[in-house]
Amino acid sequence: MSFTSGSPVSLDYCVFFLTALDEPLLSATVLLSYHPNTYGDLLHLLGISNFTKEETEEILHFAEIKPAVNQIEAHPYLQQPDLLEWSQKHGIVVAVYSPPPRKQHLRPSKVHRQLGGHSHRSRRQSLAQVLVQSAVQRGTVVLPKSVTPSRIAENFADFEVPASAMDRINAFDRKHRYNMPIRLGVNIFGGHAAEKLRRGRQDWTEKQRELKGR
Repeated sequence: MSFTSGSPVSLDYCVFFLTALDEPLLSATVLLSYHPNTYGDLLHLLGISNFTKEETEEILHFAEIKPAVNQIEAHPYLQQPDLLEWSQKHGIVVAVYSPPPRKQHLRPSKVHRQLGGHSHRSRRQSLAQVLVQSAVQRGTVVLPKSVTPSRIAENFADFEVPASAMDRINAFDRKHRYNMPIRLGVNIFGGHAAEKLRRGRQDWTEKQRELKGR
């Protein structure tokens, strides 16, 4: 058995398979429309990535098996509470990446002020720890990214963010998305005109050609 995505990947057993976002409905259709008994015990859980509520609803209309997980971008500036609530009602786990956005996106000094001197300072909890824990308390599975052993260990700190601090973090929501893959030429999240998508795809293609020519 093999799944083809660029190059074949042979699998004898797969506990969980997550579809890519390049062409979400197309890639999910291939995986989710088969009958559960088609491949026997090969696949146990299937997931989707970067799906909106509307796209997920479309999947549920034809999927023989319901996606178990939807992996989405979520952080203080993009919390997506409606999608989270809807997913929980339908038994779909929400896994979030970028719970602390990249440093060039997040303004730590502003967050510190907004939190009003929350106890993460006195308890020596980093801002990243607070944001990761707040995402856990919202009911999401958190996928923080780090290659530093000490920071990876910090992600497992066990503490509770007070309700007052949670309210302050919630107030940061600007519905601002950083993961906008215009280079794909696909209007994944909506809100982009066809011409903007065409230019974005063209610009990215030209840059890749330049890099290969160096």
